[in-house]
Amino acid sequence: MSKPKKTQYEHSLSHKRKQSLDKDKLIIQELSEHVSELSYEESLEKLNTLLSKLQNESLHVDDLKISYLKATLYLEHCENLLNKIEEEVLQIEIDESSLKDT
Repeated sequence: MSKPKKTQYEHSLSHKRKQSLDKDKLIIQELSEHVSELSYEESLEKLNTLLSKLQNESLHVDDLKISYLKATLYLEHCENLLNKIEEEVLQIEIDESSLKDT
């Protein structure tokens, strides 16, 4: 059985969705590069600012999507930095433990 052909409207809608996804990917890439340069404190501060705006409902509906993307990137960046520090601390503990054994 063959699929029915898309109407002009469906084709246009599909094209707009693809453009929107492409735009989102570009925004995420640009934001990721910016966020990766932030310290833990800077990233956490920006995340808290966004959360305050969301809680105070001071964001326009049009800005919700980009704010969500930013918040997700800030949170991931904080988590990655904390994980890195945790690994370094664990390595120090292992190194100290091996020194005591000798």
